[in-house]
Amino acid sequence: MSDDEGQDDLVTEEMLWDRIPEVHGEERANTYYELSARIFARGQYDEALALAETARDIFSELGASAPSEGLAQAYSAIGYNLNQLKRMDEAATAMSQAVAILRENKSPIALELACTLGEWWYASKNYEKVIETMYECSQEHLVDGNTIGAANDMHLIGCAQRELKNFAEAIICFQEARKMFKLEKEVIHVARCDQKIASCYVELGDGEKAIDAARKSIDVFETAHDHRRETFVNLKILNSFSILKTAWLLSCAN
Repeated sequence: MSDDEGQDDLVTEEMLWDRIPEVHGEERANTYYELSARIFARGQYDEALALAETARDIFSELGASAPSEGLAQAYSAIGYNLNQLKRMDEAATAMSQAVAILRENKSPIALELACTLGEWWYASKNYEKVIETMYECSQEHLVDGNTIGAANDMHLIGCAQRELKNFAEAIICFQEARKMFKLEKEVIHVARCDQKIASCYVELGDGEKAIDAARKSIDVFETAHDHRRETFVNLKILNSFSILKTAWLLSCAN
């Protein structure tokens, strides 16, 4: 540890509060940001949010002279606090500001925060934003050679498409994720994709394909003793049999 890092560890929260009247500009914004981080760690999210917003405002007032990374950190802090306060849409909006700034400056942490942003858009039920955000993440992960990352991105896109009732598009996404998970020998994740593919085929009324996908997943869940998912898939199979029975009865009637 350097001497500077040791000095930072010795700075108390009281000292940070005392520093505020004495500093200006970037240093003042950084002080508010540091206070926000410490208070966030204690779980006082309302107070931490107010401090992060103050840091953001100061950075914004500095205009072109403001360090872009500091402004991005302030926006991400606002997002994390709003997330803890269950204000998901606002949290995602704040985090999207942070991601935009970091992407513009080619920051290595932009991709990580973008993946978090995609999950937050999903939690706020803004599924179109999920698709837009995670598609970009998947392309970056593929360029980086991170197959698992890209597979997780495509899986979340598939979930968003399913929520939008775009079942055919969702199947394509889950199949793409499945290929990548299989390549990485992530057997449970492959089965999760098969499970969701089965559910989409049920919605599309294709019982045969639903049963085929469901059987693939149930074999894995039985082996892994994942009884919760096994039960869920069995229900999907029953639904598929119901679809096939209805189709058969209709064909007989005709």
